[in-house]
Amino acid sequence: MPRSSLARELKNFTSRPVHSFKLNSKRCTTCITKRSPFSTALTFPEFNHTLVPTSFSSKVQKSRSIETSSFSANLTNFNDAFSETNQARLIKQLGRMKPSKSFLASCSEEAAVFVPFCLVNSVPSVLLTLRSSRLNSHRGEVSFPGGKRDPEDKSLVETAIREMEEELGIEKSHVQVWASMPPVPEKQGRAGKTAVTAVVGYVGEIDVNSLELNQEEVESVFTLSLEHLCDPVNSRYTTFKRQVLIRLPVFVNGPHKVWGLTATILEQVLLALIPEMYKKQLFRFGNKTFPLL
Repeated sequence: MPRSSLARELKNFTSRPVHSFKLNSKRCTTCITKRSPFSTALTFPEFNHTLVPTSFSSKVQKSRSIETSSFSANLTNFNDAFSETNQARLIKQLGRMKPSKSFLASCSEEAAVFVPFCLVNSVPSVLLTLRSSRLNSHRGEVSFPGGKRDPEDKSLVETAIREMEEELGIEKSHVQVWASMPPVPEKQGRAGKTAVTAVVGYVGEIDVNSLELNQEEVESVFTLSLEHLCDPVNSRYTTFKRQVLIRLPVFVNGPHKVWGLTATILEQVLLALIPEMYKKQLFRFGNKTFPLL
């Protein structure tokens, strides 16, 4: 399609009304919309510095919205998800990521989380926690095990492993470390005082009922299979505006909704580990897919 024709089609589409409904609460107003043929929002800026074209972004609703995922999954053989080939690709892809110095400039503290891939009845999965309601921050939220770096910690990898053992009772000897992501701010899309490093690894076969939970920090634990995470039915994207327009993943239809920084880290790891099964399209128009400019 000629560029001028595409521009006219996009202009006509964006001028159409969006059918939506509002969910009002004391804390926020959320607009949930049907998926459009294309998306015009950014992913988490620490991982993707793509800019939204002005002609598109001016059409996007300013209210927070949820849209269905536009990636597709090739549900073939998840048993090979943790293969040495995939591990090597993960290490290579995460090694290419660079931290956003502008977002990290205000960070004065360091923290680390562990992304614990595992097997549940031989099914490749990831382990997640529901934070205790007794905590001062992020209470009742889904997260990976982790916490702030102690002065005694020799590295952030050590921080992540120590925190996981304290929270879930998973001993260091049972942990394989694969790779680490560059640090990102704790506050998504804006400056924060804590820089969070995600350490990715494997903890073997897991029975969640046998884990020794620290009830002061962890309310409960649950797992999601990689097949569940790669199924488009189980994912959405939430879009909102801060300094820039931000588009973040949300994983649904599990025991708890996975959102925020946890979902963003999880998506980036899946894209690096199993891109054939977890695929994301940023901008779709009809049957064609385009990168955001």
